[in-house]
Amino acid sequence: MKRIILSSFLAITASNTLAQVCNPNIVKTKPDAQYVIGGDNEELVIDTETGLMWMRCSLGKRWYDGNCFNTETRYTWQEALNVADTFKYSGFDDWRLPNIKELGSLLELACRDAPINEVMFPNTVQTYYWSASNDAYNAKDAWIVFFASGRHINTAKNTPLAVRLVRNGQ
Repeated sequence: MKRIILSSFLAITASNTLAQVCNPNIVKTKPDAQYVIGGDNEELVIDTETGLMWMRCSLGKRWYDGNCFNTETRYTWQEALNVADTFKYSGFDDWRLPNIKELGSLLELACRDAPINEVMFPNTVQTYYWSASNDAYNAKDAWIVFFASGRHINTAKNTPLAVRLVRNGQ
């Protein structure tokens, strides 16, 4: 019963509209200088610490004139894996769903209410995002990151959630 309630809550949770709050006494963990902007229209960023290349927008949103517009698309875990497997964007066809460690590497630990670098990842929806990581104890669950609090939790794979794709940098 608890699983059904949590899955239902995650599926219907609207994106949070709180403004990002950062502690000025904490050094930023994901400063702008850590990223290199790329792509024909600056729609990609490379994290110089991890070497990963990220789409600046969640799937469903479109990069235009320095920002992410439209509404993100929600996918079940299997749908997210399938979309990533065939996705072509900005001249690359090797996009994938990030594992939980990679997805968590985007978190800006000095901030809450959208703990992500908002310059590099503008208009990130403060909601749950899928990782490719399975739950080791329950095959019906996978790990997710909540981009409002930064919390990592697991949830049912049939829950529609947001997705941000990654690829190995060059």
